[in-house]
Amino acid sequence: MATSDLPTVTLPSGEKVPQLGQGTWHMGESGRRRGEEVAALKLGLDLGMTLIDTAELYADAELVVAEAIKAAGNDGQATGVAMKHLKSTGAVVSGKDVAAVVKTLRGS
Repeated sequence: MATSDLPTVTLPSGEKVPQLGQGTWHMGESGRRRGEEVAALKLGLDLGMTLIDTAELYADAELVVAEAIKAAGNDGQATGVAMKHLKSTGAVVSGKDVAAVVKTLRGS
């Protein structure tokens, strides 16, 4: 399925994102499953699922996402990563925090 075949929703910002994405809850919790988790996300990316949902509470899921994106290579498809932040942690998301996540996802 090509990315253009996926139904989209329009965000309040006007940006369109796929209705269907991949979740990462419980990913990154076990080193024994790391290869399978990366392979599952990579397969989704290879099939045109370019939206990946993750959150700060999902252990090392960001690292799994980064590995999968790197393994999938850059074939011209953009990958969107939806990050959720839990207000009750007391943490404040800043531009610096976002830059750190992007750096992690890029593997640099």
